[in-house]
Amino acid sequence: MVSLSKGEVVATLGGHTEGESIEAIEFVELTGSASSGPGVVVTGATDGKALIWDLSTMRLRATLQHEVGIYFCSTVRAQSNYDYFAASRTL
Repeated sequence: MVSLSKGEVVATLGGHTEGESIEAIEFVELTGSASSGPGVVVTGATDGKALIWDLSTMRLRATLQHEVGIYFCSTVRAQSNYDYFAASRTL
């Protein structure tokens, strides 16, 4: 993660298999929740993992394992306080 205001790397998010590439990234604001932080980021890679990172702590919150690589991800704001996450290997 790079801070645009500082112009420097502020964190490195690991977790994907070495040699595999990150193909998808989605930033999600957690508005309407008890959290007032910057939200989460979801990364998807050719290793089939979708990793959900807490941007306020830079810690991994969850790992979702898929059978195939992830090349696209998106969140959809629901009417409830939940976001739904989808990942796909197709474009």
